[in-house]
Amino acid sequence: FHCKVDELRHLFMNNPEPTHKKFGVKVIHLVRNPFSMAVSNYHYHSLDPAPEPFVNNPEVNPCESLNGSIGPGNDVKADLVTQKLTNTEVEIAGETKPIMTREDFTNIVQDCYSMWRTRPGLTDGTYFDHLSALDPREGVRMATADKFIHFTLLANDLIMFDRVERKVHERNVDHPGKRNDFDLLTMSLDDWIERPDQSMYDFLDFIFHNHMPENRKHAQAALHKKEYLAKASHPDDVHITSGKHSDTDELVQSLRDDAVFGGILARMEVLFESFLHQHARS
Repeated sequence: FHCKVDELRHLFMNNPEPTHKKFGVKVIHLVRNPFSMAVSNYHYHSLDPAPEPFVNNPEVNPCESLNGSIGPGNDVKADLVTQKLTNTEVEIAGETKPIMTREDFTNIVQDCYSMWRTRPGLTDGTYFDHLSALDPREGVRMATADKFIHFTLLANDLIMFDRVERKVHERNVDHPGKRNDFDLLTMSLDDWIERPDQSMYDFLDFIFHNHMPENRKHAQAALHKKEYLAKASHPDDVHITSGKHSDTDELVQSLRDDAVFGGILARMEVLFESFLHQHARS
């Protein structure tokens, strides 16, 4: 998702075996509302005992995660992602702005450092110490800064999927005899949490359509809901944070009102919701 759009289209639409034709591809893209993603991230990493050892490492500085390279092999420069977001505009309340600017990126770094080891009792504190001691409205800002590259990647992937889809459509128009289908379903993880049965049904219907009987789709959807609710209610499951914290709505609102994160996440949310609407199951 960090190569040129023509290269990405080729990866999706061309069969790696040159002697075999590829007639199309089905893609399910899971995304999450940036505000609920931010609060869930904060709740997860502030759990005690910490589920992720790195938060207790005194060498870890959450503000440094915004610098340098990203990706599993540290082979993707963060600036490449930022550039796509500065060149993509969305409209909110009649005003059109880029999703984020370089100044926004700088403000996030400065906001993070304004809290990092600047408070009494935290001058040598770990990341976990900060998440535990800071006011939750500050803690969620620090946690969002720490994982902000993941938010930019979410927005970047939406943009790249849109560009690939347009490229495939243009190619189909120019070469109707060589048509390839790029069938994309964008699904919200928030829907999987709130409506697990309907989400599973939509997933199966998209993949199998009339190749799976309706009664089997509904049966599998009901089974998934039962298993998900059992897992979500289990006290030892730390990865599902939804419904376990009374301050979720308050923290979402604090981010919406925040001078640093509010506008950026709101513009990402517009992008997120437009794709959900565009690629929802009819």
